[in-house]
Amino acid sequence: MQVLGYSTDELLVRARGAQQDWQLGEHAEAEPDQEADKVTGGVPTSFGCVCRLQAAALNPPVGPCDTEVERHESRPATSTMARLREAQQPRLREILYVYLDTFRLGFGNDPPVKVAPLQVRIKSGAVPTKAYMRQAPPLDREFLERHVGKLLASGLVCCNPRSRWASAPRIIRKKEQGTDPTADPRMAIDTRSRLKALPFSSVWIGSGVPIGAKDSVAYCQAIVEEIFGDLIGNGIYCWLDDIPGDAKDAESLMVLLDQVLERCEKYGLKLHATKCRFYATQIQWCGKKISANGVRHCPDRIQGLGDMPMPRTAADLQQFLCAENWM
Repeated sequence: MQVLGYSTDELLVRARGAQQDWQLGEHAEAEPDQEADKVTGGVPTSFGCVCRLQAAALNPPVGPCDTEVERHESRPATSTMARLREAQQPRLREILYVYLDTFRLGFGNDPPVKVAPLQVRIKSGAVPTKAYMRQAPPLDREFLERHVGKLLASGLVCCNPRSRWASAPRIIRKKEQGTDPTADPRMAIDTRSRLKALPFSSVWIGSGVPIGAKDSVAYCQAIVEEIFGDLIGNGIYCWLDDIPGDAKDAESLMVLLDQVLERCEKYGLKLHATKCRFYATQIQWCGKKISANGVRHCPDRIQGLGDMPMPRTAADLQQFLCAENWM
């Protein structure tokens, strides 16, 4: 305001001279969200979303429609079941509230992570190939419309129907769909050199790095190692988006969690709130069960290997041997 020629003190003096006490009137009764919508034109901002999450966490409403708050509170509550001492629970909540903006429940209009972007290198003489026609079930088509719509609304994809570089999306069912038929499946995009996908209706270009490109795995792993750097091997381990951490006691674990979330905030890395676990006594990481008792194979993977049919061809035998050697 000083740059525009306004004096805050002068404005306050004039306001006091005109009226000693000011009543906000209808503005005092208005909801904070309504007042924010008047300023932003109804478009939610990142700061507004964080304020609403903080308000819901600090002052949870009492009533039957408390499911959203219970979902946010479920992560700190998990520590109670994991025998985290009651004295450490306020510290855990304090850390989570400080870094609340680091967590997301879905796609958002967030800036990219503060790292060097991936450079796509095309082989000399490479030409696009023509893909064959595909049919998709109605449920898959509906999912693609919803999923691509969310990506488009968040600025993560853009449409380019004239592109000659594209590949069809591959839809993978999630295990959550066994109990929730409405849960959306994953969509793995088998990308070509230009990182473009063809979900039936048009060609969509992603602004991020999809898993499936030639250099995407090495790039994502290098970025994770760049972000957490000296913490790797000194409390945490990283494989792409799976980051387990361990400490000798609860106090050291809280310090480590604070350091990890500080790195995420520094680089703008967002974490999925529903996929985070704090003070877990047993985890599954890279197909292994890890706990204080040691490291062992995941029973589900052993069961899957035992349920494989008897190999009848050389390809079946090779698949079985590769699965056995991987374990």
